[in-house]
Amino acid sequence: TIADAIGRKGAMRLSSMICTAGLMAIYVAKGPNMLYLGRFLSGYSVGILSYVIPVFVGEITPNKLRGAIGSSNQLFIVAGLAASYVVGAFAGWRTLALFGLAPCLLLFFGLFLIPESPRWLAMSGQEEEFEAALRILRGPQANISEKADLIKENVTSLKLLPKVTVMHLFGKANIRAVIISVGLMAFQQFVGINGIVYYSNYIFQSAGYNPTVGSILFAVIQVIVSAGTAILIDRTGRRPLLLMSASGLLLGSLLIAMSFFLKAHEPATHLV
Repeated sequence: TIADAIGRKGAMRLSSMICTAGLMAIYVAKGPNMLYLGRFLSGYSVGILSYVIPVFVGEITPNKLRGAIGSSNQLFIVAGLAASYVVGAFAGWRTLALFGLAPCLLLFFGLFLIPESPRWLAMSGQEEEFEAALRILRGPQANISEKADLIKENVTSLKLLPKVTVMHLFGKANIRAVIISVGLMAFQQFVGINGIVYYSNYIFQSAGYNPTVGSILFAVIQVIVSAGTAILIDRTGRRPLLLMSASGLLLGSLLIAMSFFLKAHEPATHLV
């Protein structure tokens, strides 16, 4: 609703302001309530970006580059995670909150340098801005007439469709696609990686390894793998990479769980 009402850029700019407020609340916090507020605002901001950025990237990117550029979003997420681990190893949590302001401000001011999504401009009836944005994205010498006609035709078709309700998602024609798409988004949050990320310090410490070094290496490996995925995704396809990722997560989670299980049983500690 936010992205449709004020545009993709407007939603991202709003998110950067909310995140800035959240991080400042964390920085000045004197008690748990202010920390809760700061965490809520920063989490709400990330929630907006988690939806808007893939939509925006999908709307401005040529089809042949959509996979690689779309996966670059995840690459920058894990790069930010790695940067946080590195800074957090040498600074306190208040300093880390201030460090988080840098990407917020970069996003806010950087949005002034890029055009709005042509698709959203077409949907909102801003004809001149639509063509100007499309020309900036495709280059001054590019022929944008074919792409412009395609977007306009698609937008017109959407406006002619009957109003969609939540119940339409469960119709026979849509239910399979809904189960697959929502299922992928839901299961990626429950495959165990979040628990490993949040407790990585404890896991490395329990294993007798330096938790700071281990967490940094863990984050750096994610950056390297995400960069490789960005290169491979348009060559190998999405499904093989999803299967490979799911298999790796399963094996990794089982190994960690087994090591903690063996550690809890004294006779088997030498196997850990």
